[in-house]
Amino acid sequence: MTISRIPSVEGGIQPTLLTAKGDLISATAASTVARLAVGSNDQILVADSTASTGLKWATPAAAASGLTLINSTTFSGATSVAIDSVFTSTYSNYFIQTNFTSVGSTNQTLGLRLRAGGTDYSGGDYINQGMRAYPSAVVYTGGVLTAFDLHTLSSANPAYGHHSVQLLAPNIANFTKINSMANGYTASPSFTYDTLHMSGLLATSTQYDGFKLFVASGNIAGTVKIYGYQN
Repeated sequence: MTISRIPSVEGGIQPTLLTAKGDLISATAASTVARLAVGSNDQILVADSTASTGLKWATPAAAASGLTLINSTTFSGATSVAIDSVFTSTYSNYFIQTNFTSVGSTNQTLGLRLRAGGTDYSGGDYINQGMRAYPSAVVYTGGVLTAFDLHTLSSANPAYGHHSVQLLAPNIANFTKINSMANGYTASPSFTYDTLHMSGLLATSTQYDGFKLFVASGNIAGTVKIYGYQN
């Protein structure tokens, strides 16, 4: 058997068409090839009839549901921590998660006060009501206060405090007339614990964009994370 060379194919696609890592071969028309340069990291390839090659690289759209982390703040040796410019019309509802420890010998009640333009709203119209589950299940009526009353960190067990807070805003554009739901507990390695479930309302119309966590005395340390619920 005689082995001979394979004749070259006239008009074949030449390797020199591709000039960079990640380049793709596409077409601008029938029998007309073109180079499609690679997109940016994490982009995906999608069809687009308006693009010259009928394809383009695009950033994936945000998920239709779920939580998006907006801010994570760590603090220590503080009586309060203020977090501003986190509430916008992008989300109608927010989820706040806190983990903190107490420094001091007194019981410390953690409060949440909304802020607008870097200033606390401290009007006496935060409506609080909830139930305390330990040491005895009692209805806790916080009444009308100057902040949302979240939970008390026991001086006997100062190292464990956890909260989850939902802020629900019927007026998305202004983030005003806030409904809140809070769950919290403190615990110790000996399983002495205290839980509190709160709900509240602030119906004063102000364009809130942040909040402050605070205690009346002593110091606290920990972390706070803010998530937005996808609209």
